[in-house]
Amino acid sequence: MEELLKFRSECVEAMKALAEDVATRSGEEAEKLAADFDQLEAWVTQADERIALNVRAAELEASAPQVAASADEPKTRAAFPAVVTPKADSPTQEHPLEVLHNRWAYGEAEYNQRVRSAALQVLEDKCFAPEHAAEAEAKLRGHGIGVSSEDANGVEFVARHVVTYGNDDYIGGFQKLAGGSLEPLTEAEIRAVQIGSGHGSGGEVVVPTHLDPTVVLNNSGSQSDIRRMGDNVTLVEGNVWNGVSSAGVSLTWVAEGVEHPSDDSPTFVGKAIPVHMSQAYLEASIEALQDIAGLDATFVNLLADGRDQQLNTIFVTGTGTAQPTGVLTALDAVVASEVATDAVGVLDADDVYDLRYVELPVRWRDRSSWLMADGITAAIRQFGTNDANFSVDITADGVRTLMGRPIGASESLDNAVATGNNVAILGDFSHFKIVQRMGVTVERIQNVMGANQRPTGKRGVVMYSRVGSDCHITEPFRLLQVA
Repeated sequence: MEELLKFRSECVEAMKALAEDVATRSGEEAEKLAADFDQLEAWVTQADERIALNVRAAELEASAPQVAASADEPKTRAAFPAVVTPKADSPTQEHPLEVLHNRWAYGEAEYNQRVRSAALQVLEDKCFAPEHAAEAEAKLRGHGIGVSSEDANGVEFVARHVVTYGNDDYIGGFQKLAGGSLEPLTEAEIRAVQIGSGHGSGGEVVVPTHLDPTVVLNNSGSQSDIRRMGDNVTLVEGNVWNGVSSAGVSLTWVAEGVEHPSDDSPTFVGKAIPVHMSQAYLEASIEALQDIAGLDATFVNLLADGRDQQLNTIFVTGTGTAQPTGVLTALDAVVASEVATDAVGVLDADDVYDLRYVELPVRWRDRSSWLMADGITAAIRQFGTNDANFSVDITADGVRTLMGRPIGASESLDNAVATGNNVAILGDFSHFKIVQRMGVTVERIQNVMGANQRPTGKRGVVMYSRVGSDCHITEPFRLLQVA
């Protein structure tokens, strides 16, 4: 195990060095470095598989006595209860955790198919109403699950995460542990929590899938257009997402029989986006937790909602210092991305036309989206007073598309037209990367201590996660500012 960890560490260090070096190379040298990087990445993936197997074997061996002691028949492993789908004509399904437990009973292809199907079923049941089943599947597939069996091992990791932390037994155990319930865990809850306990110790419990925004982008209580529009990337290891971009290849016209006059290899530019620690903390008296029904669950929901609202702002205005870099911050630092309105203190129809059809490079126009505050969309719909081509009448809900491109809402952009205000962003948001380390963790503090290190009669709950963001490249965006 020690040699395996050492080998993995050496590969990761070599990958970091290659990522830095590739930015200074071009042509065949850059291609060779890219091939070396891919080989190292494959070795790291294989090492992770073997490490995970060793860790899981050790966990199962360590937990065997406790599982046996909690069972009515210690020497008999009870089967996980079957999961019955809501449809009357649907067959009884295998419990999601049984798929993980029977890992070695299947071939690799069958196991991958089963774990992905179980993950999709968990999201359908827990995250969305039945009529939104297709949306649930689309979101899961967006994280790389449900695609071909030849994908990287990160695919299986995300699927296993969803199954492990999204099943009913784990959710029940989480609610009791995080809330400090006096009700004992059932045998099935004990086993489910034990399976998911490898991510921490000392009271940490991973947030269930249906509350975890690193897996489910929008739960029923959150509206986040910037997260929906951006390219969401999930890290299963490490603390930095490394990307590479180039301006593309230029073609050269050559006469018959004439040597090619130039090297058309593109210049590669590296981009590193780190993830930052985000924490939230709540506390309440022991009496309140005992007397107010559901207060413990409310704590967790409040923490999850608070994280969502914070990220909605940070992904636009984050400074990049000990926090993610927001899309507005990234564009405001690049003069070429900024476009001023024609008149001082005024936003008019010509400014919108110019941003859409003149200022934004043609390469990005057909994949672009708008981002602006509702106050600006209200101002734009009133352009119809002077321009019959614009907007909707007062009976309509609002402006959701503008010049054929969708509009996303963000109150973190300026909400009024005034000199110096940033009123709209237009661009291809697939180049705005939202990088999240897999898993949001909640830890219960059993006794909050006072200044004299004596109990205060309160309990606390802390939630922490790691996330980053930035524009991979800024060329596909334009920021409209009022002159």
